[in-house]
Amino acid sequence: MFEPTLRNLLPDTYKEDFQLTLSNIEKNTLLYKVHAIAEPGSPRVHIGDLVMTSEFTSSYFGDRYLFFKHQDIREDTKLRPEWEQHLEVATSQGCPFAKVKKAVASLIQ
Repeated sequence: MFEPTLRNLLPDTYKEDFQLTLSNIEKNTLLYKVHAIAEPGSPRVHIGDLVMTSEFTSSYFGDRYLFFKHQDIREDTKLRPEWEQHLEVATSQGCPFAKVKKAVASLIQ
């Protein structure tokens, strides 16, 4: 879990160019406190920090081709079926990321 330390910098109503805002963050600024839970029911443990170690830099490669794939929780529950009882659906309308993925796929077609 990532606990943001600069939440006031990008509120939910934020509509500006986020890259401009990021470029104003100073080197050595703590961006997130990182926590983990070993398994459902375990306490949250602080495992590290995400710190801006240099000035913000945009790049063609990073802006166009660098993406991160998140592990699907269903892969974890295949290995640990007892975890499934602890899962909660965030919304009755399904995962918002699945909706974005579906929308992008329909645009590509």
